[in-house]
Amino acid sequence: MSKEHLSIWQVIDGDDGEISFTGTFKELKKFTLDNYELMNDEKDFEEFKKRIEKGDEVDYFKVLEDMDFEISEVCCVTKDDFTENTIEVGVYYYISDDNKKVYDTEEMTREFEEKLNQLTNE
Repeated sequence: MSKEHLSIWQVIDGDDGEISFTGTFKELKKFTLDNYELMNDEKDFEEFKKRIEKGDEVDYFKVLEDMDFEISEVCCVTKDDFTENTIEVGVYYYISDDNKKVYDTEEMTREFEEKLNQLTNE
């Protein structure tokens, strides 16, 4: 996962200095698309949307800057933040008489709590 996808971004309106948006990269992409639609004619917007749908590389930060927004990184979560603080728990289930999975949430909860206690009591 790239750094962009692990960060929280803030977008400030260049005209009035107000915070227009704070969120993840995925949310920033939607914010960009919504504002591109508001600030451009229908033809330009449709072309922009088609580029995205085709999978063309889009520099969302540049697009926002071109619309007079300022973008800054508010917070970044590194891969180490996930790997150091991850608790893996098995998924326990059995197949019922009507052939459906029935999950043993009590066992999964017990295992999670046991591993959490091990981490917090170190």
